[in-house]
Amino acid sequence: MDRYAGVHGVPFNPALVSGSAYRVDVNIISSSAYLSTDYLGLNIQSVFKGGAGFNFDDDLERFPSDANNFFLNTDILGPSVLFNLGQKSSVALTTRLRGAFNLSNISGQFYESIADGFIDGGDFDINMNEFAGIGHIWGEIGATYGQVLLANERNILRGGVTLKYLAGGGGLFTNSQSLKREL
Repeated sequence: MDRYAGVHGVPFNPALVSGSAYRVDVNIISSSAYLSTDYLGLNIQSVFKGGAGFNFDDDLERFPSDANNFFLNTDILGPSVLFNLGQKSSVALTTRLRGAFNLSNISGQFYESIADGFIDGGDFDINMNEFAGIGHIWGEIGATYGQVLLANERNILRGGVTLKYLAGGGGLFTNSQSLKREL
């Protein structure tokens, strides 16, 4: 992140608005998402192989266990704007919609049965200890002010502050000390 990040640097470091390389920077909408799991594995060489290319069914390996984890983080930067007030100070207004979802200690075999829609209709065992699921969705409206506090030939010191209004969109919480189904 640097002074060329513009309004996209504000959520990570409010001091970056000061001395921005842009007189005005406008964002209409941008988004990012991050998904992580220890249930699926990918050999990175298969992504760049020639021929038919990457195939999810053939190139992903499954690693089901009694304690798989899933994590999803989404971030949408809505209409936002950054203005330079001068060479050393700037202001920004930002809007964001964010979400986080986490499943811990879910049985990989149980997840496979759900994903496959219980197609075979056969019996299965489930043994999950310390299962937990958490999900949050919220919105943010932020006002940021930043200023260059000290600048010389070798160093620069910037400061910034963001005031935010947080609006909860919803939350989901579930846990179980022990969840079993044995046949």
